[in-house]
Amino acid sequence: MTASIAVAEQLLAVCVEKMRDALQATLEDALPESELGASAPSNTGDLVAWGGAHANDIPDTLKQRLEWEQGVEQQRVGSIAAAVQHSFQQLKAAVVELGGGVNASGEVIDVLVAELDYSIERISSERSRLGKLMVEYYGEAERLAAAIEEEILSIKVPSLK
Repeated sequence: MTASIAVAEQLLAVCVEKMRDALQATLEDALPESELGASAPSNTGDLVAWGGAHANDIPDTLKQRLEWEQGVEQQRVGSIAAAVQHSFQQLKAAVVELGGGVNASGEVIDVLVAELDYSIERISSERSRLGKLMVEYYGEAERLAAAIEEEILSIKVPSLK
């Protein structure tokens, strides 16, 4: 279950990152940069893109350019939204794997408390068993180290002199 939790946490981080990136991208470039000479809407209503009062004063070529830019922008925002949606679906799948599934309304069903308690108890007993085994192996390693040390110390090495 720990690996599933790690995967879910990782996918949550990716989903949040994608949402942050999408928000950043749409805020930085919320409206298309047009050739009308302004980078932000003015309060005088000069730009049609922002519902300006002088819509008939803009030449057709600029209107076409503005429509084209808005179309490109809609595609870009659509692809960003699709990436966020994909990331969200991956996260939801990971959460469903952690939980008990999804009901007909699409809500994630939590794992029953009794099942969690059983898993915790089983893991705890496994941890205890492995802990005892580890202590036994450390004891055996100490005995082997003492025997090797005793054997090495008992070997007489002739002097080189």
